[in-house]
Amino acid sequence: MARPLPALLLIAGALQTCAQQQEAPLIPRERFFTFTERNTITASPDLDRVYFREGPDTVVHVWSTGTNAPLEDLAFPAPVLAFTPTKDGLLAAYRRGEGLHLEHRTGSGSTAFALPAGCERLRFVTTAVGQPERHLLELVCADSTVTGFHVLDLEAGTLVRRYSPQAPGQLQFDGDLRLVAGTARSSSAGNTLMLYHEAQDRWDTLRAHPWTPDLFLGGFSSVVSVSADGGSVYFTSNAEVDKARLYRYDRATGDTTELARDERADMLPFGLSFDARHRPTSAVALYAATHRHVVDPTWRADLDRVAGMLNGDLSFIASSSDDRRWLVRELTGGPSRILLFDRTSGELRFLFSEQPELAGERLATRHARTIRSFDGTQLPAHVYLPAGSDADGDGVPDRPLPTVIYVHGGPWAGISQWNVPFFWRNFQFLADRGHAVINAEFRGTTGLGKHITDLGDKA
Repeated sequence: MARPLPALLLIAGALQTCAQQQEAPLIPRERFFTFTERNTITASPDLDRVYFREGPDTVVHVWSTGTNAPLEDLAFPAPVLAFTPTKDGLLAAYRRGEGLHLEHRTGSGSTAFALPAGCERLRFVTTAVGQPERHLLELVCADSTVTGFHVLDLEAGTLVRRYSPQAPGQLQFDGDLRLVAGTARSSSAGNTLMLYHEAQDRWDTLRAHPWTPDLFLGGFSSVVSVSADGGSVYFTSNAEVDKARLYRYDRATGDTTELARDERADMLPFGLSFDARHRPTSAVALYAATHRHVVDPTWRADLDRVAGMLNGDLSFIASSSDDRRWLVRELTGGPSRILLFDRTSGELRFLFSEQPELAGERLATRHARTIRSFDGTQLPAHVYLPAGSDADGDGVPDRPLPTVIYVHGGPWAGISQWNVPFFWRNFQFLADRGHAVINAEFRGTTGLGKHITDLGDKA
């Protein structure tokens, strides 16, 4: 049986001997467990309007970044299955009666677009660069000759099928909505990154990966973007290396260039920031704290500026079509704060909280820690301390506290629990009741490289 982490137990021992005397009223339990967080947050191309879900699934909420206040909610006659912003409104799909309906809401009214009969599912894929009226949709219909990828032109009022269904998944398109790349599952259940040649209607292998446990979570090797001109394919890969890195493949020359790596953790196929031409400007590895690696040097000064103004970690939602404004999240181990950053003025403005029910409450502070194990292995952890229990902010409580050590499942489900409400609401609830909480990683987890995962097989 594997021995426990002595360093972890020392931390727990220092925290656990007596309960914290409550100096403030408890936050009502229901405020933590509303399950109505503002989610599916997205924005118009100019970032003038932010859209999100909250509460009834027939409603999409709208927030004006100009007035920094909510606008009139968009209510639909049936639950909204998918939505995407347009340059002047919102496209939404919903099921009513026997079929799917597609509706475009703008300030001047509503336009319905006819969908083929028998369509069962719709997904908004992407929007053309420089042509915000053109949207790519994936339709799944009873008629196989209709199923596939369709271009919707809002100005022309047309819906035209462009591609049939493709064997690879996670498809990536260029700025003109042309298919460029995707990810296929190999016969050995590994991820194979693929390139599409439209003239020959042919797929070729870009990079193949054998099965590894991180594929239980979708894998850390994936195509993440294609440049607007279609000339560059950006992907993460852990082929022949311990930890996934970010690469750029040049379609004209066939050359592959490494763009980013982290010595402690995998570069993730999500959490990146992109410019308006779909080129990565920064990428992320999670090692308790978010470690953001700059890819585009012209973004470095502003990335540093924003990070310096936050009390937590920086997470990206969107960049405006002129790259001058960013919609970002602040991650603190509690409800995310949504903010707008203006690169010209340098202003960072708070818009709203992910969970307004907890606004103004004294929540736990979260501290990123590195724990040294008995054999020298370094493992990340988060320590949550009750509000008011750490006067000097050093991450150690002023007096011992009862302590909960949280160990996630899997054991391959690493990194998924760091910043999502499903987990942090429990950590914050326990901290509000006077407990310290240690959210610890361990051997066998994913996101810290294949070596750490393999150590889970050893006693």
